[in-house]
Amino acid sequence: MTQHTTALAVPADHDRGDALPLLERNTYWHGKEMGVAEFQRDQAYFRHVQQTLTRLTVGCSVLCGLELSPHGTRGLAVAAGAAVDGHGRLVVVPAAVAVDDARTVLEPDCAPDPRGTFRLCLVHHECPTAPARVVVTDCDTRTECLPGAVREGFRLELRSHRPGCASGEACGCGTSPQGCGTDCGDCVTLGTVTLTQDAVAGVTADGRRDVVRNVDLAARLGMAEGERTEPPSLCRIWPPPGRVLSREGSPSEWGRWRQRPRVELTFDQPIDVDRVDDPDDWLRAWVATEHTAPDGAGTVTFTRVGLRFLPTASQPSPAGHRLVYEFRSRDARRAGSRQVVLLQARATPDSGPAAASPTGGIARIEYAGTPLTRDTRARIWRADRFTAPGTTLDTIMGSEQPGCFGDPYEGGRVHAVFEVAPVVAGATAVTAVHPPNASRMSGTELTVELAGTGPLDGLTPRAWIVGPDGPAELPLTAAPLPDGAAAAVTDRFPASFDATVHDELREVVRFVADMTGLDDGRVLVVVPAHAGEQAVGAFAGTCLTEPDVAHVYAHGPSPTHERSIRPTRLRMPRTGQTGAWIHWTFYWEHDDDDRS
Repeated sequence: MTQHTTALAVPADHDRGDALPLLERNTYWHGKEMGVAEFQRDQAYFRHVQQTLTRLTVGCSVLCGLELSPHGTRGLAVAAGAAVDGHGRLVVVPAAVAVDDARTVLEPDCAPDPRGTFRLCLVHHECPTAPARVVVTDCDTRTECLPGAVREGFRLELRSHRPGCASGEACGCGTSPQGCGTDCGDCVTLGTVTLTQDAVAGVTADGRRDVVRNVDLAARLGMAEGERTEPPSLCRIWPPPGRVLSREGSPSEWGRWRQRPRVELTFDQPIDVDRVDDPDDWLRAWVATEHTAPDGAGTVTFTRVGLRFLPTASQPSPAGHRLVYEFRSRDARRAGSRQVVLLQARATPDSGPAAASPTGGIARIEYAGTPLTRDTRARIWRADRFTAPGTTLDTIMGSEQPGCFGDPYEGGRVHAVFEVAPVVAGATAVTAVHPPNASRMSGTELTVELAGTGPLDGLTPRAWIVGPDGPAELPLTAAPLPDGAAAAVTDRFPASFDATVHDELREVVRFVADMTGLDDGRVLVVVPAHAGEQAVGAFAGTCLTEPDVAHVYAHGPSPTHERSIRPTRLRMPRTGQTGAWIHWTFYWEHDDDDRS
């Protein structure tokens, strides 16, 4: 008897859409090598089987609970429950959720005027969690953190009807027409909400489809009155543990911290804010500064800073409950020195989010993000000022210790650090370059600009283009600046600036080079990090080491340097970096019309 088999492959990311998936599962034999792709194939197979069966049998509907009701005059409340979306995914709301202002969940693309009738959608939302150490190879081998698991959560969205959608369907204003049809896509409609300028005028169950209306089922699942069986779990900490806050982005993490120094902790269930408004018994912070002892040994002093609860910023949301605590001391934003912040939390059954949750118990917030020993952490906890001899800030932030590490087991201890790049008070530092690092440019004339917090006279850049025939130096010459050049430069990189960088910008210098007749290639710009006798910070935008940069600046790049002329992850300089050089790279190509 002859058997015929057909290998049917399914992409690992085939999670959406109404098409029937082609299923593929692993086979096993002794000695088979199992990697990421093989384990993902197993998960994808069972996920696609379950979602396809659910979508084609139960369909898009509410399974139990999820009753919609007003909350105050402007808010909405959703009871605990479960539903299935149009892709067959199970969406669980483990506890009742209240939104104080319904307009905060209004889909941005719907309408500039938040008035009218909308459908409240329950949407499947995935949140990475359980970060773990990963070894990454870039210019230098280092450790980073990646999520070790994905938590399947939800979010709420108010969506309006869009022309072309089926009657009674909330397709969303920003989706494509292909999303419209007899199925509900990613939206499980919980009801209809009517909004006026400043209030919720009406809430109905219109548009809702229930497959199970069984209060006993909800009660058996522990959802009848928002009951939870697990203590609160910590989902997120901001600023991110183990990180140096970046000056990139708009607004940048650095800028957000500078404007209001604070920590944000997000939990997976509602927290009674009246029981966490005094953080002293469970959450504390210290600013760590480094000193050198007479014998040359490093010493770090931890100075405690007070925390103030911000009730207006601490709000429940569909993704969890965020608690925000502001730093009281001005030391948290002082200029001119390196700053590392240590955060410790101790959530026991009698204090912190565990005591403020419906379940009590010890909160699931175990989070080990520093190499400090248990004894050292305990001594720091009891002190307003503590000196740790024989250590440095680099040790605390050290590359050998993962920047963040979490586990899903019950605990009550958090210790984490993050670093804030200092502002160089009263000094000059280069904070922006053009063209940006790792960008792609074209034309027949190259314009190089450096912007900073003070006078930049005396900068002497050199540049080379590395093409098919090897490196060729570009004849950079200083060029006059038009009026308003500083503002023009900030407009060049709207995604790489924030308000704090705009405020610091004081001067721009410009250099140009004729690119006519040169082949396409990668451009390297190297600038000594000083203007006259004044240091202007540093920017390591390529993988070249400092000795290599010095050699390149003096003699030009050699073949051994070419493989290191590639960009790092840094896009812009950051005030507070120290070093002898500013160097970055970008790709240059001629416009087709300019080729001769």
